[in-house]
Amino acid sequence: MVKEEGEELIASHRDPEDPAQTVILREPDKPEEPEEPGGPEEPEKPEEPEKPEKPEKPEKPEKPDKPEKPEKPEKPEKPEKPESVTPASPSTVRSSYGAKTGDETNILLFLVPVLISAAAVAGLLFYRKKTRKSGRRKG
Repeated sequence: MVKEEGEELIASHRDPEDPAQTVILREPDKPEEPEEPGGPEEPEKPEEPEKPEKPEKPEKPEKPDKPEKPEKPEKPEKPEKPESVTPASPSTVRSSYGAKTGDETNILLFLVPVLISAAAVAGLLFYRKKTRKSGRRKG
């Protein structure tokens, strides 16, 4: 172990690619002995509180001026009658099946190959069943 400034070096590592990343472990300094605590100090005696003076009597409040009456608001104009709106028929209303995710992929691009594969598997099973019953095997 290498001594350095009164401390004992435990381990060190330097990164060859990045010298800024260096780790050095040293043994900690020995703690100093704590000082002996002193005895308790005498608390200071609090001062006598001053006696409060007698409060002065409040003056009589002045009477407020007569409040002004608020102006009467003008009557609002009657709103124009909106044109009657007929609700859309159920056939034109587009129903939504699920959450709006923003994915507009055409599902037929995936469904057609699945259906073709299912038909091929069904055809192979049918052909296999037919050939076993008749007892003819090719191959």
